[in-house]
Amino acid sequence: MKSHYTYRLTAVNPVDERVEYIGVRSCECLPEEDTRYLGSSRHLPRDLEYRKEILAVWPTRAEAVAHEVALHDLHDVARSPRFFNKAKQKTTGFDAGVTCGGDKHWTRNVDRERLSGTNNPNYGKRYNASVRLKMAVARTGLGTGDVNGMRNPEVVKKLSGDNHWSKTPENAGAIGRWVKSRVGAKNSEKANAANRSAAQKRMNDKAYVARLGKALSATFAKPDVKRRMSDAVTAAAALRKTYCQAHGITNPGKGYCNIDKAAFSAWLAQQEAPR
Repeated sequence: MKSHYTYRLTAVNPVDERVEYIGVRSCECLPEEDTRYLGSSRHLPRDLEYRKEILAVWPTRAEAVAHEVALHDLHDVARSPRFFNKAKQKTTGFDAGVTCGGDKHWTRNVDRERLSGTNNPNYGKRYNASVRLKMAVARTGLGTGDVNGMRNPEVVKKLSGDNHWSKTPENAGAIGRWVKSRVGAKNSEKANAANRSAAQKRMNDKAYVARLGKALSATFAKPDVKRRMSDAVTAAAALRKTYCQAHGITNPGKGYCNIDKAAFSAWLAQQEAPR
């Protein structure tokens, strides 16, 4: 049985202000049985202990991702210092939709850590004499360090700028064609338009909106979520008020709609930068 759900990870022993992560998961078991999966993001420190909370269960992957999108927007996870998330999920159209039977992501991360450094069976070992001889023969006659031809300004000049291979008539556009061949058609304007149309169609579906609203209501009805939301709203209002006072803005408008978003973002980044 395939399950699709959104979840929250909370660091039990945080080392800085980052304590939460919101993600989406598809698995071949019941969500409550998927206890070993603790996210596949490389931004999640694996030396921390996490408490996992199932936020909502959905019948399809697309609906689960839509819920993740709503949560990411609500908490502004890409900018909030409380979250490990480095970017917000924007659309269901470009979701990878990885479904694993078992714990493939988790196992891969565990193996990477378990076999790194002194735990690696090849740690501290040297190549034998035969292998070293083959490597020496292969390198004989090749320049190293400052003698390397690629460090010669004249050579670099011949291979860069308008002389780069990608700028020649026969290769013009080769990089773009290669990128398109790698990413496929999903980034095309036609696919983007189809994704937008599908998203709009879902939002026009009253049954879908009702399910989404029910899931969000259940999530935000929890006392701790209410408290965090209230704190976040209060903090955001205080920041906007401080910005208006600092820049002499006397009429920020309802919902601060008259504030220049780009200027406010730049100012906020300066406030958050380490001093």
